[in-house]
Amino acid sequence: MGRATTGLWVIFAVMIGVSAGASVPRYDDIMPLSQVRAGMEGYGLTVFHGTRIERFRVRVVAVIRKGSWIAPGHDMILVRMWGGPMTFPRRANAIRGMSGSPIYINGKIIGAFSQAEPTAKEPLGGVTPIEDMLEAWDPNLPASPVAASLFERVQAARLDPPLRIGGRTIRRVVYNLPAAARHYSRPDTLVLQRCATPVTFTSSNGAARRTLATALAPYNVELAAGAQGGPKPGFKGAPLVPGAAFSMMLVTGDISVGATGTVTYRRGNRMLGFGHPFLDIGPIEAPLASAYIYDVYPLLAGSYKIAGEGPVVGASTQDRDFSVSGVLGKRPATVPISVDVTDRTTDRHKLYHAQAVAHPNLTSALVSATVEAAIADLHSNPGPVMAHVTTTVEAEEIGTVTRTNTVFDSRSIEVAATSDLEELLNILTANPFYPLGVVKADVKVEIERGHRTAQIERVFVKEGKFRPGDTVDVGVVLKPYKQNPVTRVLHLAIPTNVPSGRYLLQVQGGSAPAALRIGNLILRTSPQQNPQESPPASIRQMISRY
Repeated sequence: MGRATTGLWVIFAVMIGVSAGASVPRYDDIMPLSQVRAGMEGYGLTVFHGTRIERFRVRVVAVIRKGSWIAPGHDMILVRMWGGPMTFPRRANAIRGMSGSPIYINGKIIGAFSQAEPTAKEPLGGVTPIEDMLEAWDPNLPASPVAASLFERVQAARLDPPLRIGGRTIRRVVYNLPAAARHYSRPDTLVLQRCATPVTFTSSNGAARRTLATALAPYNVELAAGAQGGPKPGFKGAPLVPGAAFSMMLVTGDISVGATGTVTYRRGNRMLGFGHPFLDIGPIEAPLASAYIYDVYPLLAGSYKIAGEGPVVGASTQDRDFSVSGVLGKRPATVPISVDVTDRTTDRHKLYHAQAVAHPNLTSALVSATVEAAIADLHSNPGPVMAHVTTTVEAEEIGTVTRTNTVFDSRSIEVAATSDLEELLNILTANPFYPLGVVKADVKVEIERGHRTAQIERVFVKEGKFRPGDTVDVGVVLKPYKQNPVTRVLHLAIPTNVPSGRYLLQVQGGSAPAALRIGNLILRTSPQQNPQESPPASIRQMISRY
């Protein structure tokens, strides 16, 4: 065998996991896996254009026991499909966005089309049994999102009986490998690297995309190249019935982040989709929106549906190994974001509104990326500019925290303008105590031309010893941009109750409250840098030092 690592492509994602093995209910419209046989023919449902649900034909090739490409050790139904753009004349084969398409035999559902190899010469792929998907409706599953430490662990599964592919007999599957792992397939061993999940983001700004990509990387998802997706103007939605297209959103509004799949199964207002995880993050309340399919883009490296989300019609409840589940008609609890941007270099102004998923592992990056994208959307021209930024965040227990700052950047002002926001959100969601929920975030940015910066060349005091209650005259030598150095004096009052000892005095550019402001340059002392100061004892103390 060649030393090429084998990769599998799930039609929306490949996420490896192990089901909890919970008992699942039996419904009359379901065909149990035990009754599925090779050679059976049926049909699937999906949307190839607009919102019209179309049939495509299906023939069962095999029922592979413990042969799932999503979760080795679980069963998979291997099927061959034809019809629509998958076959002649467009030959799109398996299509991203078909993930979750329900498959029926004799009028009963057997599962969801969910997995395939990206460069297959024909639409051959795997179906996740509906019995596995129903595990997401287990009432004993936790209902509230929790912060979780993310880790990758290489796993292996032995196939009994073995899987025969071409001239190979596969007896063992190694999976969950990181992309950089140097492990290779052998004649009897299939080595699988998890393929990343494509997520659309309606911003092409590099900084915003890096922020989001970094946050989503542990979940094995990646941003689709370039700005894609986004709401379709005038689209009022379509019923989310089996075969309909839907989007699971992380951010909605003027800026959006999400991914599109297909509804698999419904009972009342409960639904299942995808046939595999999105983030595999467990309980999560994310907006579910109907979706409009503009067209199918046929590619040799993997075709996909070009989709735009419609109105939010429900909320997800679980993101599990074999499906995502949700409740239609439920309003998701999200974090509202407003970004008020004024660009005086172009006399433009816009107020952006968005809503981000409320989850301790996701909210910080989603809010930061949304604000960066909004600023870059209005001000996309490089060049030296100043930004006056007011950042306001409301959080559980803490209440409202506001910081005002003036920043400079010559290329990407959105990065500098969101630095205070990112620092505060990290304190709230990634502190050593416990994460606090973000209630809302508001950022106001005013951008103007200028390069009003200065370098601190020297800091000096006339004496080296002081008493509690003394006033220290701190001399600061500044070198303004393209100007001669100037000296300013900062008067610092020493508290009367300060204990004896050595203290570090630091002068730096910073934010309010400020001890001294020279034009748009803010100077302040930074007692939090004092090496003698004890570590913070609470989140409130961390906020007070922010």
